[in-house]
Amino acid sequence: MGFFSGVGRIIIVLLNIVFVIVSFVLLASGLVLKFLPHNDYIKSTEDQLKDALKTLLENTGHQDADLSNFSLAGMFETVAICLIVIGAFLLFVAFCGCCGACCKIQTLLIIYAGILIFLLVGELVVIIVLYASPAVKDMVKTELTSSLQNYKGLTATNVESLLWNAAMMEFKCCGVNNYEDFAKYAPNWDNTPDIDGTDAPSLITPVACCVTIPVTPTDAQTCAAGTLDSTKNNYSKGCFDSIWDKMFDNPIMLGIVLAVAFAIQILLIIFTILMYKENKDNKVNSVF
Repeated sequence: MGFFSGVGRIIIVLLNIVFVIVSFVLLASGLVLKFLPHNDYIKSTEDQLKDALKTLLENTGHQDADLSNFSLAGMFETVAICLIVIGAFLLFVAFCGCCGACCKIQTLLIIYAGILIFLLVGELVVIIVLYASPAVKDMVKTELTSSLQNYKGLTATNVESLLWNAAMMEFKCCGVNNYEDFAKYAPNWDNTPDIDGTDAPSLITPVACCVTIPVTPTDAQTCAAGTLDSTKNNYSKGCFDSIWDKMFDNPIMLGIVLAVAFAIQILLIIFTILMYKENKDNKVNSVF
């Protein structure tokens, strides 16, 4: 048992040193995004996205779109909070594992093993629920549907419109379930957008749902109004199913990744328990 606990101690220390480094990177990134939102890197990133959006609009006849209010500050703040929370949690876990293994502190070893067991059980529950229960999918669909309330169209620069346009063009889809979502849940959607200086006819789907983004009102009429054609418009393909299928389109690779992750966690739990038992047998008292 001494050999295995010794090997486990080395592995736990090395892995958690890596986790400490990763946690500091996450914390630093989150703090920069949160408290220095106007630094050069973020400003450069925002300018690049703005230029890309401007090029897209110009190439599709929307050169008159106003991008003066374009800002990703809200998105950056959300990302920053996530990075800080994840980084702080990872740092705490790594501290418990590293110090518990190095200094043979029983209390930290118990906390570390408890967190690992909790995470492992939680991951298993999440995976089972995702595959076996439609409730999670329904909940995600509800949240996505509610975000359509702020969707305005291709020329809009608010975060919801940008994300929806990017998703629909990237994944070749339309709405959460299909094109009907916009008539039901998107009251702010401009269904007569200005294209090349001329108002387009009343559209049934956003132009972002078109297979090729229209550059004239006639193109918009052809792909997004009247009788919809699946060769010109992705109207019947919902983005939820498209993204879900994309995420799980390689079940073998996903299974390998999950198996490796679970194996590492189980080994860490076993090594931690072995160290705790060895310390207890050797009557190494906790400092607490």
